[in-house]
Amino acid sequence: MTEQQMLAYSPAPVMQPASPEGESPAIVDLPRPMLDNDVPLMTALATRMSSREFAATSLPPATLGTMLWAADGINC
Repeated sequence: MTEQQMLAYSPAPVMQPASPEGESPAIVDLPRPMLDNDVPLMTALATRMSSREFAATSLPPATLGTMLWAADGINC
């Protein structure tokens, strides 16, 4: 961006978020996270991988709860 373009620049107007529509999703009670895993941190980091294949079955609630807890970042 040139200096002239920077001087002529004006930010986009502030927009209000859209109003929610429809019904709120049901709250799902998940079990407490499984904290007793005996896999050392470095082993878990070394063996992690991404996958673009998805199973036809859903995750068990305990697995989903543990994954969401770990992804939250505030693991107290």
